[in-house]
Amino acid sequence: PDARIVYQPPVLVFMQSALRSVPSPAGEGFWSTVALSLADVIAAAALRQLASPGRETALATTRPARGDSVAAAYLFNPQVVAACVAGSTAAYSNAATLLSLSLAARGRGAAAASMLAIATYLSVYPAMLLLPVLLLATDASIGSRNAVAIFVAFAAVLSVLMCVSYWALGSSWEFVGVCYGALLLLSDLTPTVGVWQPVFVAMFPRYRSLFLVLIHGHFVSYLIPLGLRFRQQALYMASLIVLLTSLVKTYPCTADIALGLSLLSVHDKVIAEMRHKWLLVLLFSWSHVQTEFALDAWLMQGSADSNFY
Repeated sequence: PDARIVYQPPVLVFMQSALRSVPSPAGEGFWSTVALSLADVIAAAALRQLASPGRETALATTRPARGDSVAAAYLFNPQVVAACVAGSTAAYSNAATLLSLSLAARGRGAAAASMLAIATYLSVYPAMLLLPVLLLATDASIGSRNAVAIFVAFAAVLSVLMCVSYWALGSSWEFVGVCYGALLLLSDLTPTVGVWQPVFVAMFPRYRSLFLVLIHGHFVSYLIPLGLRFRQQALYMASLIVLLTSLVKTYPCTADIALGLSLLSVHDKVIAEMRHKWLLVLLFSWSHVQTEFALDAWLMQGSADSNFY
């Protein structure tokens, strides 16, 4: 594909372009890197708030300094560091998502819905977190039980961002198909770390629509069972949805996996009761090593196909 093509919403593209154009003694792109690093710090602060004392649940404890440990684990996660060094804009989406959950846990439903709308604008998949954000906000404060206000705030902020994008592109809605259509329709088959790209490369065109419906329908079908099962553990439900998103996302990156693992680390009782933890760590590490070989086979040598996996 053309290296000049990006699948990002207009506001983010303009913001990144403006940051890169600001002169700096450190060279071009310095302020863009600073903004990405600041987004990671904000995300870590939101995680610290979620894991802070006073939020003891059936799945998490109030062990002293647990919030600091979770925040530090996020900031020094090799996946987060790699995404920041690579200049991945997923840091903005992750920060907005974690801020939304943190605000919802404090009962600030409208602010949480607004941050979730920003995350949805940047990447479609955070919209799946609207249910856990609603449950978190209504459980955290008796005065925030107006679900309609949360939905209105979410829709209003998202609508404003879409209208700003429409105006910025000269009264054109073309960005909707380019940005969000590409995510949902898997129009770009450039090799990625996702599980669906190798499948669609070898798929007959007549089956493409069927499998697209199955992929997204399969993901959405989890929302109702998770909502029924974890009604009283909305934060844990949000963590599971984020982890599922990192698995079924059409164009995932390392920052998506880091977000899911960081949210899971908030629930330390779950980790403590997991069986075969070391086996999972070894398999996870092995998959990261194999990613480098897959990258070389796909992009450097051009010798891999879907059967490579």
